[in-house]
Amino acid sequence: MIHRTMEAQMWKGARWPMWAALGLVLFIGLGVAFDWGKSDWAAWVQAVGSVVAIVATGRFVRWQHELESERQEREHRRASLQKLRVIKELVYANSLFVRFVALQFANRQASFDAIEGRTGFDPVEIDRVGSHTSGIPLHDLEDSEVVRCVLISTQYAMQVKDLARRAVQDYRSLNAKSFENIALRMEEAASQCELLHKTLEEREAIAVARVDSGHAGT
Repeated sequence: MIHRTMEAQMWKGARWPMWAALGLVLFIGLGVAFDWGKSDWAAWVQAVGSVVAIVATGRFVRWQHELESERQEREHRRASLQKLRVIKELVYANSLFVRFVALQFANRQASFDAIEGRTGFDPVEIDRVGSHTSGIPLHDLEDSEVVRCVLISTQYAMQVKDLARRAVQDYRSLNAKSFENIALRMEEAASQCELLHKTLEEREAIAVARVDSGHAGT
């Protein structure tokens, strides 16, 4: 695809010199055919020179515009890549924290130990769950898949936060089955957050390829 694009650009760039050469040949042919004198030649050369100057100026302006457009597109792709990398790290931090909290509530005994302070876990940390991704400005993101990953990662984090709060608040009255259900839902949320991070790694690889190749195709 890139090779064909380069060939098309080369052919496009070579057309105007070809037409200019053809016009020059025709111009000389007309002069010879009509036996122009020196004054005729001078007048025609001046006229043709003016036309060539106008065309060349237009080509130069267009060339500058194309170069500027390409430069802006490259800068845009680089900026988008940097933004994606930041978001990927935030989603990764979110998945790590969700996994950490899920481990504290892996079963009834683990939950009791964590809540009663025997593991060094501070229940206040629960309030931090989801904070890594909840503040990401989604309206600035152009990739709908990235938006989806951020939204779902945040939703799973909020789910874990609610489950952890419930466990802390009602842990003495919850039975083993209730703790098992909490642990299963937390584990599922943690696994999904990790998968979302992997999805963003794939999107990053695509964005890197676009920047490296200079080609904006999907």
